[in-house]
Amino acid sequence: METQPVTDKPTEPAETQPVTDKPAEPTETQPVETQPAKTDISKWKVSGLKSKTYTGKALKQNGIVVSDGKTNADINVKYLNNINAGVASVLISGKGNFTGTITKTFKINKAANPIKVTAKKSLTAKSDKKTTIKNAVTVKNYKGKVTYSSNNKNVKIDKGNIKVAKGIKKGKTFKVKITVTAKGNDNYKSKKLVKTITIIIK
Repeated sequence: METQPVTDKPTEPAETQPVTDKPAEPTETQPVETQPAKTDISKWKVSGLKSKTYTGKALKQNGIVVSDGKTNADINVKYLNNINAGVASVLISGKGNFTGTITKTFKINKAANPIKVTAKKSLTAKSDKKTTIKNAVTVKNYKGKVTYSSNNKNVKIDKGNIKVAKGIKKGKTFKVKITVTAKGNDNYKSKKLVKTITIIIK
């Protein structure tokens, strides 16, 4: 039986791709933004607070400054109880790069009593009888209860009406001081006004 001769046929090498050292593409990264640290103002000094006088409207402060001696803080300001006479509160809080809160107070003083008093310069009374002159004194714009007084026992005043006692010598002329007092209230001071009236007895 005839056999084929065995030949050592060389094996063809496998085709390989050339290897290249290609650098990896850099990964794009976003820069990290860092926030500046906020400064606590809670123990800083507050200046610019002044006492106020009652007006009937909400009262605020102008020029409040919060500072550590070198830096002035950016602030927000709120108020409590800042209409009526008494003690108002100021709530100060840092904003922007500043944090922390401060509470301060300021005084609201009572306003002057706006009472107005007018009186007749002279009055005529009878010697032989008790005389009442109505509306001899007029009071307007007062705040609080009004009271009247006279410095002469023979002359009384009640709600603007003056009463002169009977029996004063005929022909006598004298001056009397009438004091009008407005007591005031929670928002207005008390006030006294004095008017001098000449009494002529006929």
